[in-house]
Amino acid sequence: MILTTVVVADPSSIARQLYALCFARFGLAVATAADSEHALSALRRADGLALLVADASVPPSGALKLYELCATLKPVPQLVVTTRAYDAEEAERVKRAGGAAYLTKPIHSIEFSRVVRRIRGDLSRAAPRVRCGTRVNAIVTDPTTHSRLLRWEISDISISGALLATNAVLPIGQRVTADLVIDGEPYPILGEIVRIQPPRETAIRFVDLIKPAHDAIAALVAAEA
Repeated sequence: MILTTVVVADPSSIARQLYALCFARFGLAVATAADSEHALSALRRADGLALLVADASVPPSGALKLYELCATLKPVPQLVVTTRAYDAEEAERVKRAGGAAYLTKPIHSIEFSRVVRRIRGDLSRAAPRVRCGTRVNAIVTDPTTHSRLLRWEISDISISGALLATNAVLPIGQRVTADLVIDGEPYPILGEIVRIQPPRETAIRFVDLIKPAHDAIAALVAAEA
């Protein structure tokens, strides 16, 4: 099923306009709504697979309640929930509901780009193996926690993210800044924890890689392919 339509459901008119401009660049039809009723109406009119981008607090009952109402639609749309403040329990509920992403505002357009590409099947789900021992010194940047220095070892890596061997337990959605050390050269990265698999594996996706880091990771992946 081909993704054709995006419905943005957000009480903020500014957010609706910004997100609509962003998704229009992908060649997608975009509809916006300030509440669940109008969002559901737009989804019913969608031709093909739709993506619902809903604010967690969209009136009257929130994004997840709105998504429950989408169960009767054929096909059922994909879901992205946006929020002003990260909530671990809410993120878990979105995940259990089958949501494609849980994003904290302000949201960079590249994050929406990754969601669209993933739904379209353009992103590989399997990261190639790389040599163990690549080191990451990561500093937690979540303002609700105390910053602390962590030392991780990468077991898998791709342009979109990496698997980290670490005993550190960080919540899903946690943002981290890090120096990815490749052949002795540090490359700054911004990442987000997307999966934790006990006892020692954490998955991180890269957010808005700068070009030197992107090129270094691409070269590392190519060398290990």
